[in-house]
Amino acid sequence: MRIRSSVRSPFLALLPSLAAVAAAVSVSSCSESGATSSVLEAVTDTVEGVARLTYPETGASALRWSLDTVAVIGGYEAAGEDYQFDGVAPGSLAGNASGDLFVIDGTGLRVLGYDRDGEFIGSWGREGSGPGEMQSPAGLGIGSADTLWVVDGSNQRITLLPREAEAEPTSIPFPPGSGMMGGRVVPVADGAYGVFSMFFFRPGDDTGPPPRPLVRIDRDGTASDTVWEAPAPKFDQVEVTSGNRVMVMMAQQSFAPAFRWDRFSDGRFALSDGPEYDIRIVGPDGIERFRIRRGPPARAVTPEDEEFERDRLREASTEGDFPGAEQMMEKRLEALTFAEVVPRITGLLIDDRDRLWVGVSVDRPGETDRIDVYTADGKLLGEIRAPEFFPDVAYGDGLLGRLTADDLDVQQIVVYRRVEDGAGA
Repeated sequence: MRIRSSVRSPFLALLPSLAAVAAAVSVSSCSESGATSSVLEAVTDTVEGVARLTYPETGASALRWSLDTVAVIGGYEAAGEDYQFDGVAPGSLAGNASGDLFVIDGTGLRVLGYDRDGEFIGSWGREGSGPGEMQSPAGLGIGSADTLWVVDGSNQRITLLPREAEAEPTSIPFPPGSGMMGGRVVPVADGAYGVFSMFFFRPGDDTGPPPRPLVRIDRDGTASDTVWEAPAPKFDQVEVTSGNRVMVMMAQQSFAPAFRWDRFSDGRFALSDGPEYDIRIVGPDGIERFRIRRGPPARAVTPEDEEFERDRLREASTEGDFPGAEQMMEKRLEALTFAEVVPRITGLLIDDRDRLWVGVSVDRPGETDRIDVYTADGKLLGEIRAPEFFPDVAYGDGLLGRLTADDLDVQQIVVYRRVEDGAGA
């Protein structure tokens, strides 16, 4: 997937028995010429009432899609503070059905909004702990009436910022004893869904992190339902003593699988929490409806993978940002441990047409080498081959947003319009 401004380019049954029952699901996909190609079949095994759709590793057709660059927002050369943002964390982008895009400026402690053409439309929030204020915003969702839901770990709440200036902001407290919500939040009529994945520790503690639950919390902050509980991640603990100061960092084990999730319009969830290409489709009641599987299987971590990861950490080091940063990085590299296999799934997203996008690592650890696209019922439409990125957000009518950085490493957002040319409809 090669992206250039204003230029188009290739883009990217239920049985009560424990026995497996084989069936075939026929899926027609489109070839690069746009014509219907040979049928790709998925073998369906049904075990304990859960259908498992397993697709062959090869044979899917390339989706004849392209992207047009709509806007580039931010960057070093952007004029005015309305287009300057930094510290944008994963889960800090969200868009609405009208094509407006919102981003949490983690450094400026505010939410910035832009229309579908990238023009500035407003700023909400400020630093603090009072109504409408934030201290460590790191997750964004859009509720009814385009209210901005901001996850704020330091204030232990979700702050609701109305778009209208005269409306008063409100908040939803985190459930007692839940720790902190991490990443994105999905508002619904009676509350919101999010993952409580953070925990508190003291130097020397042997206690590891708890499992990561996907939870629905009500408007009063009550945790009413747990949709899914992903396994607890493994962490490396790094401790550095500098003078009278002790600095401790907990870093997730390299190549540990991430917990990825998104929500369909009918309330079901797509979830991935392991190293294999194994996606669960789960109802809001927590009951698994079916699974999607495809190759390649997760592969063993090699010495080359380990050195690649060390180099990546060195490049991302925060040397000079705070006293002891260089020593901390050295200790981090010494304490670095690795999972046994490299996870296959690099991204998971549901687009504006309720289709599931799955980023797949084939050769490069953590890099998206292919994107598979499915309908909401698990039919494989095709694949986007050799994409240059996996989108961070899908919104509006065919819009995609990507968080990136310019040549001077200043954060910016590129907005694209998806053009399908009739393929994969």
